[in-house]
Formats: sequence, structure tokens, C-alpha cells
Amino acid sequence: MPLTDNSDRRRVRVPVRVQRRETLPQAVDMSQSEEMPPRVETVEQAGVSTLPRSDREERPAQGPFSAAAAPATREADAGAWRDQSLRLRAEMDNFRRRQQRLTEERVAEERERLISQFATVADDLERALESGDSSLAGLRQGVALTHQAWMRLLAREGVESIRPTGEMFDPRWHEAVSTVPYGAIGVRPDTVVEVVRDGYRIGDRLVRPARVIVAV
Repeated sequence: MPLTDNSDRRRVRVPVRVQRRETLPQAVDMSQSEEMPPRVETVEQAGVSTLPRSDREERPAQGPFSAAAAPATREADAGAWRDQSLRLRAEMDNFRRRQQRLTEERVAEERERLISQFATVADDLERALESGDSSLAGLRQGVALTHQAWMRLLAREGVESIRPTGEMFDPRWHEAVSTVPYGAIGVRPDTVVEVVRDGYRIGDRLVRPARVIVAV
């Protein structure tokens, strides 16, 4: 029997998969995409420190060998500097003692050398006194020879005698013990007219001043 009515047809349900509204892709209006602000993650999510650059540089790094090891490192450095200071102090003390010992030895050697040279002058005086010639001329000659030996010894040591007779008075090298009127002896003022005792100097250093009489 032919079917003339569509209602008699067997209705077949075709399952239609319906997606939830919240999962359907949202249409994006491209005209408004340029106005949308870019997505900004929080500094905590991005893993960026909020401290300024200078604070981040000065802040010690966190780790097993940073904050925990800093006090031990400082103590070790302080101990090393302390040991080095003690060693330097000990070396300076040893150097000072060595220099003092060398100076004392040098002074002792110079004293012995000078005494040995003075001994030769004493020998000359002793020979002059023990000579058989008891005349005044012989004694005078022996003393003159001894004086010459003495002056040679001073010259070898770099000592110069100061005998400023007829020179102008110089307070650096001379010591005035008396004065005389310059008009009475016919000399210029401040002239040394007589040497009472010779002076001695070594280069520019005064050993003892010459005692003189000055015309004023």
C-alpha cells in the first residue's frame, strides 16, 4: 500500500552534538583588537623582582654558600690580616735589633781605630820625654814632631783646624772671648786679631768653635 502521508513515515532521530556555550569559540571583533590592552602578568607570576636595580645588586644572593658563609669568610679574612700584621711587626722588630747591633759594632770598631791612632801620638810624646837630650831645644823639637803627627791624624779623619787670624769674625765658627778697639791696632771692625784656641770642623759641621779676640 503506497504511502501518501508523510506522517506515516518513520521518523529517525539524528543525534546532534550540542556544545556548551562556554566552550564555543568566541568571535573576536578585529576592529576592536587593537584597542584591547595586552595581557600583563603580575610580577609574582612573571618571576621578576620588584626591588630596584641597585637594591638587587647590593642584596646578597641567597644560597647555601652566600649568607651562611659570609661570617666565616669575614672571620677568616680578619684572621689572615691579623697574622700578616703580627709577622710584619716581628720582622720590623728583628730588623730594628739587627740595625742597632750593627750600629753598636760599627761605633766600637771606629772607637778602636781612633784609639790605635791616638796611641801613636802618645808613643811620640813618650819618646820625646825619654830622650837623653835634656835641652830645651830637643824637648821643643820632640813636641813639634808630636804635634805634626797629631795634625796628620786629624787630617786623615777629615778634620780641619780653624785659625781665623786676620779674618772677619764669623759667629758660625768663632767664639769671641775678648775685644779690643780697632782704632788702636789699625784694623777694620769685627776683625779677628788673635786666636786663643784653635777650632775644628768636619766639612760643614762644627766640632768646636775657635776662641778669638775681636777688634770692635
